[in-house]
Amino acid sequence: MYEPEPGPLSAEDSVAVVSALAQAIWETDGRGNVNADSPSWRAYTGQTPDQWLQSGWLAAVHPAEQRDAAAVWEEALATGQPLNAGFRVQQAGGGWKLTSVRMIPVSGEKDTIEKWIGCLVAIPDHKISGAAAKQESEDRFDMLVQNLPTRERRSVEALRESEERLRILVESIVDHAIITHDPDGIITSWNSGAQHIFGYTETEAVGQPDALIFTEQDRIDGEHEEERATAWREGRALDERYHKRKDGSLVYLSGVMAPLYNPDNKLIGFVKVARDLTQRKQMELALREADRRKDEFMAMLGHELRNPLAPIRNVIHILKMTHGHDQSLTSSLEMLSRQVDHMVRLVNDLLDMTRIVKGKIALRPEPIDLVAVTTRAIEMSRPMFDSANRVLTVDLPDHAIFINGDITRIMQIINNLLNNGAKFTLPAGHVHVRVAQWGDQVMMQIQDDGLGISGEHLEDIFETFYQIDVAIDRSQGGLGLGLSMVKQLVELHGGDVQVSSPGLGLGTTFTVTFPAIVPDR
Repeated sequence: MYEPEPGPLSAEDSVAVVSALAQAIWETDGRGNVNADSPSWRAYTGQTPDQWLQSGWLAAVHPAEQRDAAAVWEEALATGQPLNAGFRVQQAGGGWKLTSVRMIPVSGEKDTIEKWIGCLVAIPDHKISGAAAKQESEDRFDMLVQNLPTRERRSVEALRESEERLRILVESIVDHAIITHDPDGIITSWNSGAQHIFGYTETEAVGQPDALIFTEQDRIDGEHEEERATAWREGRALDERYHKRKDGSLVYLSGVMAPLYNPDNKLIGFVKVARDLTQRKQMELALREADRRKDEFMAMLGHELRNPLAPIRNVIHILKMTHGHDQSLTSSLEMLSRQVDHMVRLVNDLLDMTRIVKGKIALRPEPIDLVAVTTRAIEMSRPMFDSANRVLTVDLPDHAIFINGDITRIMQIINNLLNNGAKFTLPAGHVHVRVAQWGDQVMMQIQDDGLGISGEHLEDIFETFYQIDVAIDRSQGGLGLGLSMVKQLVELHGGDVQVSSPGLGLGTTFTVTFPAIVPDR
């Protein structure tokens, strides 16, 4: 015998089914106003008809949670989206009970919201915590949805599917903690990434203050409160610090917090996204420690190498005085003397660089004439250029140009750049020195037509111990410290140094700038 498939329940039947499954149901108009009595609501909460009709369902929510309840209800009314939340609701016999509150919009003929249907589903005491409470509420709600008219049911189910996709996306992110708070810092959501990083389950974390994951000192200093205040004031708060895990260990996180607003631009909470940088931080600390040990080793090495140089020099000097008539020995002694001088320069560079890195170099700044200092440095360097068959030319103004500098260190800067020009210029090559003033800046430029620098080396040329593999006599080479010292010393004087080169074989130009001063008369 043919039996027609049952159609959707009528509105009256739907209400009857919902009444059987929920502790209370009620209706509001499209704007959220309560216009009809709800005996089931009054039976559950103990409110009088006047209390119910006057204040509605929000008045029965625990006072500590009324602001949150009002915020999510206002958001639902503004967006037309279902409300799904859990609050403590007063009981007719006294006390409070954790209850799932659901509000579903019902559209009219013109797709405007005609009314809202609300229901309460009490969460059993033995299922209040954990996923069981959530599942209990959702199972009951699913039964209610199935008995709504078809159009409303499809609307709700489509929304549920969209929310589920978003939830799955957030939960699938395990390398980032995604946490939401209410305006007072109470944690309202906690993804699997947060559980993985901090060790707390969602049940353990939700409802706790955001100070849960901060170190004791940061809690005392109010860093968690300052983070929320900054996010609200500036639109976001960047955070990179150690946080505390459930087991007491520390985890280094980099995160950002941003405020959350409803459509009426009312603050409803904050969202924080953070990632674990503990391993990177440990590597940085290890690298810093290795760098510190390297600096200490270099300082010790410099002193240990310098100690024997003085007696070696003395022996060479004595041999020259006592065996000066022996031409072959004299030639060898001259070679030894040059090598010792070269060794002294290397050791001094090493010690100077160590002092600079450790911040132990003390400048003695005073007004100095850069033109006069450059002239003096050129005079000292001319013998080196002449013996190496390099041509040194200058372009200096005929008046003084003053900067505030340590004359010894400014001389060191100029000498290092001149030595570099002579070293990397071929025989009969040219090195040109120019000093000029443009406004409040003094420029010193040293240009050569030597070996040049390829583009990939330009950015690294000032790095400590960096050397370009070029065909020069290693006895005239160095440790790769000269240009690094130039940069450090120039910056200590408030200046800047730049390098440019058209390419290999096309020469190099170093441009140093210092702030100009007008000396006191």
